[in-house]
Amino acid sequence: MIPINSQKLAGCVSWVMPSCCLVVARSSVGTDVSLLGSWSTPACCQCLSGLGKGDILSIKLEHLKDDGIHVHISKTKKDIIIEWTDALRKSVHTIRALPRPRKVTGLDLFCTRDGRPYTVTGFSSIWQRKMKAAIEQGVIKERFTDHDLRAKSASDTDIEHATRLLAHLDRKTTQRYYRRKAEKVRPLR
Repeated sequence: MIPINSQKLAGCVSWVMPSCCLVVARSSVGTDVSLLGSWSTPACCQCLSGLGKGDILSIKLEHLKDDGIHVHISKTKKDIIIEWTDALRKSVHTIRALPRPRKVTGLDLFCTRDGRPYTVTGFSSIWQRKMKAAIEQGVIKERFTDHDLRAKSASDTDIEHATRLLAHLDRKTTQRYYRRKAEKVRPLR
């Protein structure tokens, strides 16, 4: 496990999601995410790729190519290729290594125990149950959304890269809705 800087998390909401050991802290200055251990859920891939929930759940095995993950963004109708990084490759490898029913001929990267692809509604239901359990167990104090994970991706890189990663048509959308960290600037002298 990677040690967590408790000072960095001071005054923030933190959550350890047992299914992938995803540590998320949300504060007024942005979302800080550390990935630990197994990276086996759509939420973990969403942090790495910046994809929306529907787009991450629609990834099929045939979309995994040598140059990256080929994705059609449903909202903007753009086709993008998310280039492989070591972390993304490890995440996808872990997901593909999860047990699948023998009868599954389905080619979805993320599938239910019976081999069918997750629906956005079904995944949202699971997300809500995990949030409720985490709050009841005292692991988190307030809920956060998959949009917080997407915003994390946009906040940890420059605005041009974030706009391309989130497949926005306009840089202003990325800046207004997804950039949560304060911009760092150099003083004149």
